[in-house]
Amino acid sequence: VYSSLVETDDARIQFRQRIRDITVLAHNGGNNWMEDKGDLFRLDNYEVSIQEIQGIPPLKGKLQNLSEIQSPHFYVHYNGLYDLPIQKEVSEMFALLCPPSLFEVSPHLARKDRITKQRMKRIGFVSSLIGGNEPHGLLVLDVIRSLKGLFQFYVVSIGSKTLTTEFHTVSDGAYEVGYDSRAARTLLMSLELDCLVFAEAMNEAIVYSLGYQRFAPVQVLVMGSPVTSGIPTFDYFLSGDLLEHVRTS
Repeated sequence: VYSSLVETDDARIQFRQRIRDITVLAHNGGNNWMEDKGDLFRLDNYEVSIQEIQGIPPLKGKLQNLSEIQSPHFYVHYNGLYDLPIQKEVSEMFALLCPPSLFEVSPHLARKDRITKQRMKRIGFVSSLIGGNEPHGLLVLDVIRSLKGLFQFYVVSIGSKTLTTEFHTVSDGAYEVGYDSRAARTLLMSLELDCLVFAEAMNEAIVYSLGYQRFAPVQVLVMGSPVTSGIPTFDYFLSGDLLEHVRTS
């Protein structure tokens, strides 16, 4: 978080330049790289040379597992500004860097009997902050209590947070997968959901990477993340009048 609007604007310019630099590397590699305006490689500190950069091959499709990045672009949304254009640029960058499997689709969505099959609608919630006494989890519990009987509810906790006993009591299924991204994908597909709600998407790389995949016909990101993600497989971003500044709504 920067101390002035000028510093914030400068940082955002640098951030977007780095995204564009990586996009160039994805398409062309470092073959024609002449300088480093975005300070992506820290040339000024002599930690890397132009010759080393120019030896980088095209990076398109080379990032095999997005969930293994150090962290999502977490601090960008603390600027409190209209971030959809930046989030879209980041999303498009990862779409270039990752193979097509990043946009995996749950098999049940292709089944012909999916629409005619008579059963109660299934809603899933996923988050890295859904366990313990985190406000994200308390909100999810309130939603489930209010709508219990109208839908089947499933809760998936990513990371280190432990689900409270109440999650197991009020939901139709409550699961903890830790930091196992493959287990998370397999579980979410097996639930054959009609709607998947992400309580946040910027706190944990596994949750962010899951957002690119299609686990349900309707996928929603709610205000556990202060800004929308720019990821095309999120169909809705839910906010509220009291949660948005008049300039950013």
